Amino acid sequence: MYKLITELPEFQTYLSGAKVVAFDFETAPDVLYRNYDKAALDPHQSHIIGISFSVAEGDAVYLPLAHRSGENATDQEEIWVWLTDNFFQNDSVVKVAHNLAFEASLEE
Repeated sequence: MYKLITELPEFQTYLSGAKVVAFDFETAPDVLYRNYDKAALDPHQSHIIGISFSVAEGDAVYLPLAHRSGENATDQEEIWVWLTDNFFQNDSVVKVAHNLAFEASLEE
């Protein structure tokens, strides 16, 4: 199952009970660098537009946060608070980060 999620309760339900969660921050070029080749891969020329999560092989969700078109998640401040306070700091869930060195250097 691959699914788009835009509401915090549905997102919380997806992650509930998971012992291992893989995640990846998706990025896009900043407006100034939109025409630069591979700007989305440069942490100084890009920003987070969404986060992908997976709790099992073949099963993933995408949480869109800052897309220029299409639907983005609602109540994003609440989502970030929940992620920070309840997910990322939850020691009972193993987090597998894809390319975390890149995301850690993003200036958000």
